[in-house]
Amino acid sequence: MGDQILQTTEQPSAAEKAPEAWMHTDSRGEKQAFTSEPPPGLKAKCQALYPGQPQQEPLADEQWLKRWTGRTGRRLKPGPERDRLLRIFRFAEHAHGIGGKA
Repeated sequence: MGDQILQTTEQPSAAEKAPEAWMHTDSRGEKQAFTSEPPPGLKAKCQALYPGQPQQEPLADEQWLKRWTGRTGRRLKPGPERDRLLRIFRFAEHAHGIGGKA
């Protein structure tokens, strides 16, 4: 598992990867995690956890500018305003873990 974030998903198809962990919540609301398969009597009451989505690649500058133009109707010429806007896009990508860890 390492630094990889696990997320809860619906049951995957047979072709997909098996769960990496299981989470059990008892009647008092206390949680217990299993990184190996839980005991058979408890497994049916556990929630399976699967690996998170693959890392998304950052968009190229041209892709960001095309989206900006499509939303605003404005084309940005090379210059300080365009550079500032691209820095904001890169900051947003980084904050969302795109192209590296947030």
